[in-house]
Parts: sequence; structure tokens; C-alpha cells
Amino acid sequence: MKTRFILFMMLIVVPATMMPQNLYLDNIQKAGQGDAEAQNNIGRCYSLGIGVEKDSKQALNWFKKSAAQGYTKGIINCGVCYQQDWKFTKARSCFEEALKKHDISAYYFLGNLYSSPVWTDGIDLKKSLGYFQQGAAVGDFRSQYQLAYYYKVGVTELARDEEKALYWYDQVISNTDQRLANKAANDACYLCIIKGEFDKAIQYADIAIEKNRGKDVNDYDTKGDAYIAGLERQNKSYSYKNKIDSWYKDFAPLKAYGYYEGAKQMLAKCLQMDANYEKKNTAFVKKMKELESTPPEWLKDTEVMAALHKPSEGVSSESLVQQTPVGLQASTLQQSVAIPVSMVDENIPVSSQTDENVFVVIIGNEKYEEEAEVPFAENDAKVFYEYCRKTLGISEKHIRLYLNAGYNNIRKAVSWLKQGMTAYGESGRIIFYYAGHGIPNETDKSAYLLPVDGIGRDTESAYSLSKLYQTLGEIPAQSVTVFLDACFSGAKRDGQMMSSARGVAIKAKPQEAKGNMVIFTAAQGDETAYPFKSQKHGMFTYYLLKKLQETQGDVTLGELGDYLTNEVKRESFDENNKIQTPTVIPSSAMMNQWRTMKLK
Repeated sequence: MKTRFILFMMLIVVPATMMPQNLYLDNIQKAGQGDAEAQNNIGRCYSLGIGVEKDSKQALNWFKKSAAQGYTKGIINCGVCYQQDWKFTKARSCFEEALKKHDISAYYFLGNLYSSPVWTDGIDLKKSLGYFQQGAAVGDFRSQYQLAYYYKVGVTELARDEEKALYWYDQVISNTDQRLANKAANDACYLCIIKGEFDKAIQYADIAIEKNRGKDVNDYDTKGDAYIAGLERQNKSYSYKNKIDSWYKDFAPLKAYGYYEGAKQMLAKCLQMDANYEKKNTAFVKKMKELESTPPEWLKDTEVMAALHKPSEGVSSESLVQQTPVGLQASTLQQSVAIPVSMVDENIPVSSQTDENVFVVIIGNEKYEEEAEVPFAENDAKVFYEYCRKTLGISEKHIRLYLNAGYNNIRKAVSWLKQGMTAYGESGRIIFYYAGHGIPNETDKSAYLLPVDGIGRDTESAYSLSKLYQTLGEIPAQSVTVFLDACFSGAKRDGQMMSSARGVAIKAKPQEAKGNMVIFTAAQGDETAYPFKSQKHGMFTYYLLKKLQETQGDVTLGELGDYLTNEVKRESFDENNKIQTPTVIPSSAMMNQWRTMKLK
């Protein structure tokens, strides 16, 4: 049986900072006079907030005016707006109309639409693959990127083929703008890491650095990952010493910082795995100690460090097509699929049976509007989705994935669970998974889930955990299992306090499980739910996935709870020198039976 893989929505955008800030003034007069290209540009201005306040209704209005004149970019942007508003039939009509007018970018948007797990007409990966293949063949670089991914994982009738995946990544790298080429090079690097081709992985990492002109520290982290993967897999033919020494060839501030941080991580690994490493590689160790004891001026410069730590340009929620021909201007790709960088992201066990009686909601909140990001929350959610679908055998139509969910998205998700379970009654089961920020109410110590449009200091903008438990507990289900990879002390995943929180952690009150509910929380009291940086997951989620992988999903909740508590507590102490204690909270109704229950 060929592996099927669901590709979630990808956003091809142009960040507002890359567009001329006078775009609105340059186009508003022409747009008023009926110029279709200018009307499309004004739509982009309203959608991205360039020269005007963001206004999605005004954006769609201008896109419609442009589309009415047959301007294909305006037609596609109408479709993007409809798709983001979950009006999928209208979106499809727009993309099909643009395709009839020979706009090759429509292949990508149609392929993306048919791969969306929230489309009410259902996923059709065969159609999705067909559109990406057609788009790739005529030179649409976004379709080429998607086809590369499909070859990397294997979907529907397309067998997994890593060499063909690399071929299409190479096409993207050579034929398109630097930002998407950078993304393709990074993905190709990780694919080579998985294949064990570490020299080739480093070549792709160098291409990624070159395409970004050395301006993104994350590219150096990718290169460091290639070195570390080679070390961990004990590839004896690989010359680590020479490769590491080459990191110091250029100490311009930005590059030096990337090499320095990656080299620190590398050195720690070397010393951990080989007690004699320091004696064998005295020059390298000496260089690192010099940098630690007497940092160069750029490493002490707070302004430089702030610039280096500044996140990459945020991906707008508006997935817009420019007025220029595809590929002529830089664009950024926000990929909402899981890139395999951890052992739990690969070799996901596949169940031979499908379970139609389980309803699942998965929320991964990483990119917040007002608060710091939650590292790896999107990847946590996307990979857990795959385990639910493949390992637990849950029907795709009974799983809802929400990435970066706002308050209304969470309300919709809970409402969907209630409606779905109405038809299944007590024979149905529920799984609710959340990765993201949690916040406490400083007055009564109650806990809340923080939507991406919420404010950490304002619990009115958050979703009450007590309300969630009460609502789910009242649903007449056989069981309700809740996984929360969040802490509710006001801390971020890195252990620092959220910008909106007061300077000390708050010990939130334990929330009582309701009905037939069992709750798994990543941390207790005022502890922090830490990331597992080397695995690109939250630490709690990593070990949750690892246990599902090792047991092929055939594990009792009692075994799972004991494993999470022991492994996360140990790993957190080793990684962070602090304790993180996952906790299981069964309701009174489940007290005597939860330990023997299973997820499948």
C-alpha cells in the first residue's frame, strides 16, 4: 500500500516590508480610473496594510473590480480571499477561471485547494498531484516546489522518490527568486540529512545561505544540523574536524554569529560523545574558549545581537499574487506541511484499520500577533495530525487541523466536535490537542488557552480552560482525551516570561476534568513547557509522538502517562537544568478505568 500524505495549505506571499511603501499612493488614482492592475495593487495594500489600515472587505472589493476586467492576478487573489474565508467552491471557480485565461500560477492554487483537509468537498490528492505536475511542467515554481515535496513523502499514486524530489528542488533553486530558492535549498538539505548524504546536505545549506545573502541566522542553524546529524550517525568517512574548522573562514558579524552559535552546539555534542575530543582537537576547542572568555566586539554589541535575533519577516495572513509575472519578484513561502527533521517525523506507523468513531481537533498556535512565537507548535500539530490519521487510523473526515487559530477558530472547533458527536452519541470518542501559549488569570489563578489574536494580559481575549473542559465534558462521548502542550504560568517555551506577563511565574490552579475525560498536560503548576530544540518539537509532544511510534499506537493511557512523566522530566533536566513534569488528570468517572484505556 502506498503511503498517503496530506499537504496542508501553503501561503505564497510578499511581505509588506518588501513592497514599496508608496504603493497605495502610486496606484489609487489609476485604480479609480479603472486600471485593473492598479486595482489589484490597491487590494494588496488593503490586505497587507501598506499605506492604509488592513481591511479584508476592502481588499476583496478591489480584487473583484480587477477580476471583473479579466485581470488574472485579481481573479486569483479573489480566490485566495475566498479560500481563507473557507468559501472553497467560490475559490475553485476563481482559480479555474484564471487557468482558462492561461495563468500558470492557477495550477498551484488548484493543487493546493484539493490538498486542503478542511475543504468540505474532501481531499483529492490525485487531482492535487495532477495540477502540481502540470504546473511544474510549464515552469510554475510553486508547483515545482510542491511536486518536490510530494516525491519526498510519496502520495496517492506517486511513489516516494528522493532523487526526483531533489531534481525538482534543483529546478526551484535555479529558476526562481532567492527566497523560494532558499526554502528549496533548506528542504533539500534536510532530505540529504535523512538519506545520510551529509556532504551533499552541507552543499545545499551553503546554497541556502548564498540565496539569502547570509542574512538569516536560521540558515546557519540548518548547516549546523547537517554537521550534527553526521556526527550522531557516526559516519566514519566524514571529516568533521576539517569541516568545523572551515566555519571560521569569514568572521563578518552576521556570519560569525551563525558559525559561533552552531559551533557551540557542535562542540557540546563532540564533548558529550567523545571524552577525548578536547585532546584530539585542541585548536578548535581553544578557539571556542577564546570566544567564550573574550567575545569579539560584535558579539557584545546589543544592537547587533538584537538585529540578529530579529525574527524573519512575518508571513502575512494574505496569500496574494503580485501584479507582475510569476517569478519576477521575490516571494516568501510559508509551508504548512511537516518537514521531517526529527526521527519521529519519519517512519510513522500505518494502521491497517480505519476508526470512524473518533473525532479529533488539533490546534497548533505558533505565530502570535501580540506575543512571542511558540517554537515548533505548528510542527507539533502537523505531525500529530499524521499520527492520528496514519497510526491511530482515524478517518480524515473526522480530523480538523487549525494552525494559528484565533478565538473564533477555537470556538468553531469545539462547536464542530459537539455537532459531530451528536450523530455518534456514546459510541464516539474525542481527542483534543493544543500546542501554544497558555496564560493564567492573575486574580483567581484560572487558566486559559491563548488564541493567536489574543493578548496575554487580557483573559477576555483568551479561551477559558474551564469552559473547554465543561463543554467537552457535557458531550455524551465514550471518552474525551485532552493533550495540552502548554504551560499556564505566563512563561514562554524558552522559560522567559511573556512580554505581557508580570516578571514572575504564576501557579495556575489545577482544572478539574469533567465527564468521561482524561487530561494530559505538559507541565504542572508554575513549570515551563519547554521545546526540544534538536528535535524541532515541544518536549512533551516529541515524547508523545515517540511512544506512539514505538508502540504503533497500541499503548494504554496509563503506560503513556508514565512514559511521558519519566522521559520528559529526565530530558528537561538534562537539556534545561530544570524540571518539567507532565501530569495526567482523569475525571472522577474515569478514575478506575483510564489506565487501561487506549487511543486506538
